[in-house]
Amino acid sequence: MKKESAIIHIDGDSFFVSCELLARPDLRGRAVITGGERGIASAMNAEAKALGITRGKPVFEIKKELPQVVILESNFGLYESYNARMLSIAKRFSDTVENYSIDECFVDVTDVGATWQEKVEIAQALKETLKRELGLTFSLGLAPTKTLAKVASKNKKPDGFTAMLQEDIENFLKDRKSTRLNS
Repeated sequence: MKKESAIIHIDGDSFFVSCELLARPDLRGRAVITGGERGIASAMNAEAKALGITRGKPVFEIKKELPQVVILESNFGLYESYNARMLSIAKRFSDTVENYSIDECFVDVTDVGATWQEKVEIAQALKETLKRELGLTFSLGLAPTKTLAKVASKNKKPDGFTAMLQEDIENFLKDRKSTRLNS
C-alpha cells in the first residue's frame, strides 16, 4: 500500500515588511509598505492593510491619501537572507525542501513521522522554530499535495496552521467556496 503524501507549505506573513521591521524596530506600530522603488505597494503590514492599502496600489495615491504611511524601497538582500534561514530551518525537519518563492517553500514530510498526528506535530514544531529563530510569523498548511497545502496555509493567515486530511478535502474546499461566495 502506497504511503499518503504529506506536504507542508510555509508562507511568510507580510514577509518583506516583517523583515524590514526586524531591521527597523522604530517603525513598529506604524503603517508600512515596501515597493517604493516600483511605484506600487508590494507588501504591507497589518496597520497598512487596516487603512485599505492593497498590493499594487500606486505609491503616489498612498502618499496623497495616507501621508502617515511609511513607504520603503524593497531590500531584496535582506529578504534573501531570511529566505536562506527559513530554508535552513525547514531542512532540519525534512531532506526534501523546495523553495517556491522568496517567502514560501514546500517541505515533504511523507517519510517523516509514522502517523498523521506526528506529521501535524512536526509542522507545528517547524512553525514555532521559524518564529523563535527568525522573529517572523509564518502561516503553514499540511495536506496531501502541494496545491492543497498552499490552500491550507492561506486558511488562517496570519500566523496560522491548517492540517487537511485526505478525507477532509471535499468539505474544506466546499466551505472555502461558500465563504467566498457569501463575502
